[in-house]
Amino acid sequence: MAQWIAYHLSGKPEDRDLSARHYDCRNFVCYVCGVTTYRQFVRSITVKDFPFLRDHKRPPG
Repeated sequence: MAQWIAYHLSGKPEDRDLSARHYDCRNFVCYVCGVTTYRQFVRSITVKDFPFLRDHKRPPG
């Protein structure tokens, strides 16, 4: 989302072309701790097992 917002708010005319945008899809920012890692190392967890996630605020990034 941060990448899309940065392109959307950019004043550069070349960033207006949606098909020309380049997004970083290899890295993933953890919703819980905010650490950036490779997408291949991401594992899912459930709110049922970690109920504190229901009220967890998203970290920067």
